[in-house]
Amino acid sequence: MIDKSWIGYEIGHSTIEIERGRLLAFARAIGEVDPVYTDVGAAQAAGYADLPVPPTFLFAAEMDSDTTGAML
Repeated sequence: MIDKSWIGYEIGHSTIEIERGRLLAFARAIGEVDPVYTDVGAAQAAGYADLPVPPTFLFAAEMDSDTTGAML
């Protein structure tokens, strides 16, 4: 059961630099087949400056930030 006391709780903002190699490794680990996430040329042809961040990567990045400790 979810502890409803956390509803509306806000943690601080954080910034994390994400390297291209890490994005590639993550995309491969989750079995991503869209070349936009694994090929810089395909990403640029799709209008991105570089590889975009897969939506599910944000959860992993949050775990690296220093804000998750605020919830303990």
